[in-house]
Amino acid sequence: MQFKSPLLLVGLVAIPLYGCSGTVSSTNEESSDEGAGGTGSGSTSGGSTGHDAPATFPLRRLTRSEFNNTIRDLLNDTSRPADDLAGDVDSDSSGYNKGGSVAAVDARQLMEVAEKLAASAVTKLDSLVPCKPLPTEAAKQNECAGRFVEKFGHRAFRRPLTSAERDVYKAYYTKTRSDLSASFQDSIRLVVAVMLQSPNFLYRWEVGPNPARRQGAVIRFNDHEMASRLSYGLWASMPDQELFAAAESGALHTPQQIEAQARRMLKHDNAKGMLRDFQTQWLGMNDLLRAQKDARVYPNFNAGLAASMAAEADAFFAEVMGPRGDGKLRTLLTAPFSFVNESLASVYGLTGVTGSNLRKVDLDPTRRAGMLTQAAFLTSHGAPGGSHPVKRGAELLERMLCVELPPPPPNLPPVNPPKENVSTRERFDDHGKNSCAAGCHALIDPLGFAFEYYDGIGAYRANDGGKPVNATGTIELAGKVNSFKNAIELSKLLAESDEVKQCMSKQLLRYMLKRKDL
Repeated sequence: MQFKSPLLLVGLVAIPLYGCSGTVSSTNEESSDEGAGGTGSGSTSGGSTGHDAPATFPLRRLTRSEFNNTIRDLLNDTSRPADDLAGDVDSDSSGYNKGGSVAAVDARQLMEVAEKLAASAVTKLDSLVPCKPLPTEAAKQNECAGRFVEKFGHRAFRRPLTSAERDVYKAYYTKTRSDLSASFQDSIRLVVAVMLQSPNFLYRWEVGPNPARRQGAVIRFNDHEMASRLSYGLWASMPDQELFAAAESGALHTPQQIEAQARRMLKHDNAKGMLRDFQTQWLGMNDLLRAQKDARVYPNFNAGLAASMAAEADAFFAEVMGPRGDGKLRTLLTAPFSFVNESLASVYGLTGVTGSNLRKVDLDPTRRAGMLTQAAFLTSHGAPGGSHPVKRGAELLERMLCVELPPPPPNLPPVNPPKENVSTRERFDDHGKNSCAAGCHALIDPLGFAFEYYDGIGAYRANDGGKPVNATGTIELAGKVNSFKNAIELSKLLAESDEVKQCMSKQLLRYMLKRKDL
């Protein structure tokens, strides 16, 4: 699948070329943000974390998605073993996942997963090892094992092994043959299992300070580190052979070289998975498949419908950002088409759509425009029994405009419960007038009210609480106050806004770098 999105190419060459001299922290907690500085930052402060300033590059465990993808590309194994491992954590409140720390119970799980993966891998031994010695050729088996350690270790650790590492793993192979009387296949299995438990596989980190790479107080990432930054940023996986070759030849030093690889990589199918993961996290839809709705209000909502909503969002995003789309933010926010099946058609009030497969359909442009009016977004940010203007408005401010909202005060009273002949807007209007809520809700509520034509699972409604829906509001963009009548008009305003375009680029970099401050 080929991606040509200008959105995705914005800022790619600004992927930091430098980290500070204290490059690897001793824990997985980020004491300071990773620097965003490139060649033009002009900063050499080892402790600075401001805009365009290099800072400490943290020790970062692979996320579950990155682990699964890396195993897929390293071992040709699509079993998604990380799905049952310890969960990811929010990257310092940026809204994007990073790998969590590894406790004792997690280490045991990782050991069990590594052993299972290794056992499966050696059932296809011919594709795993670079040579085929006969069972009676012990010397050739030992030579082959040495070659395997170097080749597999290079790919698993995303860099060449050091001489000490080569010696350790070769010695481990030899020890299993002598002390355990293990066969060639079993010894290779044990080496694979050990490598998959190594921090060099489980974490993304630097080899260490190197005087040759030092430039003042900062250290330039070497080519293999840059290859991993590109591959995990754009694919959420390990480098491919071409990226490894570029690293080996020293062809990942300049912004131009990095951009050339980025453009190539965006044409790869792996970019599709990255985009799917990005848009899910960007729009806060991680928990859609676990969403709980009141069965008395939404009797047709179930896990199958939620899965269809997620599939619609994926298909729409891939269509716009793929070879048939224009890759523009305007299309993401205003396109009057989507992909629905029979269950989604009932939510959207469409007829003539049957079966469980998604198909592209035109929607009523007066009711639907782009991804913000799709069921996935509206359901993710709806209440169990209805809409939720605060959730929807806050999501827009934080995700589309990069406004950082403070946490609600502890003394904030709850919203009044639903009441006959009282609309959702009226209930939230009253709530927003509380003195402790007025400041934030003056920003949040008008945007949330734009979506009042949609109920808690995204179905269109003309009335709420026995009254006609009022979805009007205003938004200030570029110093100008703009009025809108509904989410359609709001989406069009957002699509043309420079603030939104800049925020979109920032959100993509936040996702790729797993950090908040840019």
